[in-house]
Amino acid sequence: MCTKLERKKVWKLSVGYLKMVYPVSRIILSPWLRSRLIGVSCVENIPKDRAIIFVANHVGYHDALLILSVLIPYLNRKVFTITEWKLFRIPIFSRWIGAIPLYKDRSKTFERSLQTLQKGESVLIYPEGGINKTDTIRKVKTGAARLALATKVLVIPIGVIRSKAYPKMRLGKFLEIFTGKLSIKIGKPVDLSEFYEKEIDRPLLDTVMKKIMLDVAQLSGKTYFGG
Repeated sequence: MCTKLERKKVWKLSVGYLKMVYPVSRIILSPWLRSRLIGVSCVENIPKDRAIIFVANHVGYHDALLILSVLIPYLNRKVFTITEWKLFRIPIFSRWIGAIPLYKDRSKTFERSLQTLQKGESVLIYPEGGINKTDTIRKVKTGAARLALATKVLVIPIGVIRSKAYPKMRLGKFLEIFTGKLSIKIGKPVDLSEFYEKEIDRPLLDTVMKKIMLDVAQLSGKTYFGG
């Protein structure tokens, strides 16, 4: 049985997160973050003494910011995100968020992620590769499995749940970055030790991703049909 943080504790997390950015940002952003984290469950599943691969479902442009607003103050260190979103390169964000660019040559992204994990840092990955507006999770990328098998770093699944339906209008999608609300559920570490000594090939990567994404799907209230 894990703990669902009360609104007051979620607020304390948000304040801790804001202490890692510029002082003026604390005044401006505090009410904004406080109102957007509807619920955070099972944060105690995250160990603080090691590198972690966080694997989450992707429901909107705002979910990375809100996930990181929980992870960073809890761990008291940066969490790197694989992203093509240029917002994370703005100084006010890049000071507390580490961005790993999604290069056209994906091998470069893999190498950057591998080096980051080997330095003891943590990485947040969205295997769906894009925003998923449905109640199912289907085909996913295998990068998280490749990194987990290469480094033997702990994998923790995260389920993200929207507060309302995905906006139909482009303006609504943009505004969600600043107004969207989420619930976040953090799962227990996924035991992948049975795969560490096996030869890495596509079937193995698919098997590993299935094990990870079944947990992500359960946490997010979705169904996994990835094979």
